Amino acid sequence: MMKPAVLLIVLLTWACSGQRAVQDNAVLTVDQLINDSSRYASRIVDVRGEIVMDYHGPTLCDENGTPCFFVVLPENLNPKPDFEIQKDHLYGEYERLSSKIGLVQKKLGKAKLLVTLRGRFDNYILLSNGKEVIVQNAKEESAVRRRFVLQRVLKLDVQNLN
Repeated sequence: MMKPAVLLIVLLTWACSGQRAVQDNAVLTVDQLINDSSRYASRIVDVRGEIVMDYHGPTLCDENGTPCFFVVLPENLNPKPDFEIQKDHLYGEYERLSSKIGLVQKKLGKAKLLVTLRGRFDNYILLSNGKEVIVQNAKEESAVRRRFVLQRVLKLDVQNLN
């Protein structure tokens, strides 16, 4: 059993870490993340939006279609984050539906895929040598990019548009 002082230190360390979750598990919108990007930078958040397939991969967009940012997998980053993606049944459905609905059905106006995801929201700058540098205070500069590092799929909702 941990002593109270040790437990307090562990809890304070977790609470002060740069990758702590947003409190009260509020589900944010894409707009909220982008409009207050410095507040949520490098934090684990839950976000709801529409998955739209882009030439470069899945993007998470506001339900109205813009703004958007890329959804990336932890294993595709270097350095790798300190978490892995939870590849459960919902993740399998996310992969299947995002390619089927996010690309073909969306263009045909038949369906859209709304998701709630948990992951780390990043502001970063891509250097000329190809390296990415995470930034906390994202000013409205064209050099700052945003992405969502997927940790877990929380909910999927297919909306038929017919």
